[in-house]
Amino acid sequence: MEPVASTSADMSTYHTLCPICKKPAVGGERPPATIGERGSDTINRASADRKDVIQTLPGQLVHEDCRKKYCNPQQIAKAVKEKEEGPSIQCIPVLRSTEREFNYPTDCLFCGEEVKLGGKRKSTDLSSFPVRTVAFKDNILESCDVRMDAWAETVKARVLHVHDLHAADAVYHQVCSVNFRTNKQIPTVHHTDRIKPKKTKTWSAQR
Repeated sequence: MEPVASTSADMSTYHTLCPICKKPAVGGERPPATIGERGSDTINRASADRKDVIQTLPGQLVHEDCRKKYCNPQQIAKAVKEKEEGPSIQCIPVLRSTEREFNYPTDCLFCGEEVKLGGKRKSTDLSSFPVRTVAFKDNILESCDVRMDAWAETVKARVLHVHDLHAADAVYHQVCSVNFRTNKQIPTVHHTDRIKPKKTKTWSAQR
């Protein structure tokens, strides 16, 4: 079969968008990788197993986390099952009696503990940051799908409670973000005896 002719603009877009998530492969927080022939074949086989239409070519840029998740056998089996049986919708209730106490501009999006920020949204602690990009929300939701535990449900409820984390002035501890994304638990220094979307008022008493 002869390849379909493409304009230079089409090819430019084709090579700069991640073929899996369809978002720009460069310029964001997620590191891209250039796939070779073997990597391209692996993604294409995963696409066939998933009954998707994604096709890649050697030399394309993809997000490394997209590639790993898309080619993960467990994720493939889950996707196939959902297509055959229909997606199982799991509702994560947001209890307004507790969620109203969570304050996005002052509480860590992950652990719920207070984050110290100075004037003009600058952190007084180099290990704490405000959410600066729209892609941050998508990255967290992807991590929630990988973790699938109580902490993930709590964080997912907080993330879905607002449309734009950046506009909501959401903040987080860097160590909490790293632990959450790498499938570890809440850091001991920020750990509370409960995992729920609620503001904790004992931060100043901790050392």
